[in-house]
Amino acid sequence: PPVFFKRQPVVMKAVARWREPAIMAAIERGLRAEADCKRTGAVPEAIVRQMLLGLAQRAARA
Repeated sequence: PPVFFKRQPVVMKAVARWREPAIMAAIERGLRAEADCKRTGAVPEAIVRQMLLGLAQRAARA
């Protein structure tokens, strides 16, 4: 869906920090987290929280 026009500058700034390899790695990480939620007996919230923390740490280094 389109980004709300008032949020576009913030979103564009955030997107500019990510290059294609990092985006692909983030997508892969999300897919692995989804598979882990379905396959393991772990709490899905914990899996997703860990994945999001990793993405946030990666973004902070960029």
